[in-house]
Amino acid sequence: MNQGNEGKQRSADPVLVTGASGFLGAALVKAMAGQRLVYALSRRPAIPGAEPLAVDLTRGEEVGRLLEAIPFATCIHAAALADPDLCETDPETAWRVNVEGTRHLLEVCQRRRKRFLFLSTDYVFDGRKQEPYIEEDPVCPLQVYGATKAEAEKLVLEIPQNLVIRLPFLFGYAPPPERTDFATDTLLRLWMEQPASYDNQQLRSPLLREEAAEAIRLMADSSLSGIIHLVPSETATKFDLARAFAHYLGKPAGLVREKKGEESGARARRPPSMRLSNEKFLQALSDRFRFRPLRDSIVRVAERFRSDAESSRRATGISTGQTSK
Repeated sequence: MNQGNEGKQRSADPVLVTGASGFLGAALVKAMAGQRLVYALSRRPAIPGAEPLAVDLTRGEEVGRLLEAIPFATCIHAAALADPDLCETDPETAWRVNVEGTRHLLEVCQRRRKRFLFLSTDYVFDGRKQEPYIEEDPVCPLQVYGATKAEAEKLVLEIPQNLVIRLPFLFGYAPPPERTDFATDTLLRLWMEQPASYDNQQLRSPLLREEAAEAIRLMADSSLSGIIHLVPSETATKFDLARAFAHYLGKPAGLVREKKGEESGARARRPPSMRLSNEKFLQALSDRFRFRPLRDSIVRVAERFRSDAESSRRATGISTGQTSK
């Protein structure tokens, strides 16, 4: 990582965001759109406030033709096939999207001398290390998803000015028309008082998606390069998060059940404990960014959901127990 110019700010040059209608991509566009021109590349309509672009990243010639005419300064590559189980069942598509799609973007950025930020994952590691993984640790993925992201990282790092940002488990409230994520789906089930089972084995470092978007925005405006871990220090299981959501919604804790091994249905192997060191990130952006406590993030997500759910109930006259998505 280049630590010599961490605080140097770039001008608000146009930025290209791929996967712009995705869970994190939509938050990235929202975080940046008020400050600069954002080109939002997606296969589905992106959020307002950006210039929409559509292309299949697996088609190199199409990517090249489209992006040659776009005056962006930095590309933030958030698009990916990120479902580990889907990647496991269709490794060829996972490779085309996560590796070849990245290669096609990199070719354009290298040719035009544009900076490239690649959003990667903690799943490039196997989770067996007793201490937190540091950026210099060799990758050791357990599943196809992690392997494709690790391979894409290699391509990105061939260019010294590029930056790989490894992310943990992201959560947040995703209202319609966005696709629901873990938190939104869990909150909806709790609101309707439907019991569900959650994993209580895999330890993650949950990060609010809006918080991740803000940190990525700051890194896009810096001279950071190499690899950096964007992760908070606090850890929790999905069972822990679901129990916390139940508490803040005032729902019975018994609605949240611990998932048994035979219930998982997972095709891809999950690392048992994903802890990454955030020392380099905190050192680079300590004057401009602070991770909020996990409890505060949980409350923020639950309150946003409750506000929308109660507004919908008042508008439709449906009782709380019957509220639907």
